[in-house]
Amino acid sequence: MRPRQPTLFSPESVRNFNFPFPSTRYQGSKRVLADWIWENVCDMKFDTVLDVFGGTGVVSYMFKNASKQVTYNDHLRFNWFIGRALIENHDVQLTDSDMELILQSHEVIYPDIIKTTFGSIYYTDEENAWLDRAIFNINHFLADPYKQALAFFSLCQ
Repeated sequence: MRPRQPTLFSPESVRNFNFPFPSTRYQGSKRVLADWIWENVCDMKFDTVLDVFGGTGVVSYMFKNASKQVTYNDHLRFNWFIGRALIENHDVQLTDSDMELILQSHEVIYPDIIKTTFGSIYYTDEENAWLDRAIFNINHFLADPYKQALAFFSLCQ
């Protein structure tokens, strides 16, 4: 029997999922499996993890918090933003001034793609216009790619 490797998380803390991760409404999220995954690998000696179907990033985030080198991948662009915001990013945060840039109206002509395409389907026209403005502002007024990714992740939560 091989000796137990020291771990960052005790089995008890894993059972309670003490890896802070925002809840999502993402169909197919591996959040419910994260405890089981960790319990089955925490005694193994390894430094790197490949999460090929990263999705919400919950498994990659868990391994990142366990000080593993994580390679995250997903085909969907939305999930790519999650990976950049939560896995690749180590210390960039959105500031109050960043939020002001995103939320305020600027002297530009905003696109109305969401308002035109999805009018009265999911959200009100006012909410759709707000989303069009916020997305434009993220793309045009936040230069840092990690801040952009965090903003998109936050917007979609």
